[in-house]
Amino acid sequence: MHPVFYYFIFINLAAFCVFGVDKYRAIRRRWRIPERTLFLLAILGGSAGCLLGMFIFRHKIRKKSFQFGIPAILILELLAGIFFFNSSLHEKMDVKRAVRTEFEQLKHLDADSMDSYISYQDIFPDSQTGDIVSQEISEIFPLFFEHFDYKIHKVRILADGTHASADVTVTALDAEQLAKDFEKTYMEKQISSKANPSSVEYSAEDSYLLLCSLLKSEDYGTKEVDAEVPLFFANGEWQVERTDELDEQLTGYFSQAASSPELFSPSEVVEIHFDTLKTFGTEQLKRYFHLEDWLSMSDESYIDSIAQALAEQIHANFDYEITGCEFVSEMEAAVSMEITSLDFNKILKKYADETLAYTQTSQALQDGNAGRLEKANLILLDCISSNTDSATVPVTVTLANSGTGWKMVLYEDATQAILGNIGAASSQIQSTMQSAGQ
Repeated sequence: MHPVFYYFIFINLAAFCVFGVDKYRAIRRRWRIPERTLFLLAILGGSAGCLLGMFIFRHKIRKKSFQFGIPAILILELLAGIFFFNSSLHEKMDVKRAVRTEFEQLKHLDADSMDSYISYQDIFPDSQTGDIVSQEISEIFPLFFEHFDYKIHKVRILADGTHASADVTVTALDAEQLAKDFEKTYMEKQISSKANPSSVEYSAEDSYLLLCSLLKSEDYGTKEVDAEVPLFFANGEWQVERTDELDEQLTGYFSQAASSPELFSPSEVVEIHFDTLKTFGTEQLKRYFHLEDWLSMSDESYIDSIAQALAEQIHANFDYEITGCEFVSEMEAAVSMEITSLDFNKILKKYADETLAYTQTSQALQDGNAGRLEKANLILLDCISSNTDSATVPVTVTLANSGTGWKMVLYEDATQAILGNIGAASSQIQSTMQSAGQ
């Protein structure tokens, strides 16, 4: 209830009691309450209590000043109350109209309006947006508010008369799962871009189009959110005051969820990364792991073939299992996992044995230095291509969270496990080739 109502209840009760006390003192011929005090109580809003006291206690009813004065004051106060009530009601209707005008616009958004509700910069603080000009975006973004609705419950005009608030129940998109799908797909695309030779920096427009495609392909449902909408009076009209909290409420807290540093756990981040690697074809694996760089000990004419054979082995054997997660601190975590990939130790042993057997033949003497090096490359290629063995290696991936989400920072051991520990094997391959050439 508005504080004004409490005031009128109090002042009228006080006026009624004062009339009763004055009547009691009049009967006992004691000191009386001045009439100007009684009229002051009536003028201050207690006229109804004064009039009721007059009739209940049969007090001052013969005095003309009270017979006509108190009812006159009551009539004036009633008229003032009606005027105030109508004025307040009209003002509250204006406030409701301002809220409706603002919220109805959400059902007919264009790309520029949408950008004011869902900020790319809020989701990706380290990115640059540029201009969003795609016509497709302006056509699809209203899907975000396709099921948007609202119900205005209560309006309050604040004491200063220039601010107000409205209690509104908003039916908004249930954006938490949308945020997870969006961020997961974004991470997958970022990882995949490293395996694409023609990849360019992921733009703001690409991100918005990704968001749009998710909205078109999935039904994320809705949820009800209780919002307190602030308004201010300016230029002769009420206007909704846009705040970060209100924007979050209207969009189902999408930006807040998408930019949350805890949206994905460390294990989930690792899972997204390695699941993406498992979808790579052989060409993507070659580019992502720069396999040619690991094979610099081989003859240039064979590097591409050996890298291709290695990528095929990784593609056929790579798998992983997360076995645990330990939080070193609030900002650092270690994920334990087991990685299964090609067994390079067995490949090396077979390669060394076959190369040694070849160098002990008369054919090796006839082939000369260049011929023996070429044969060594062919043996390595065959050993990799014909490999049927895999190995499982326990590794630990370290992640850090700087406030924008968990990111892998130390995962060289995991990379080497996927490549069959080729880093350590490369020196042995080079040594075997040198021996073959000699």
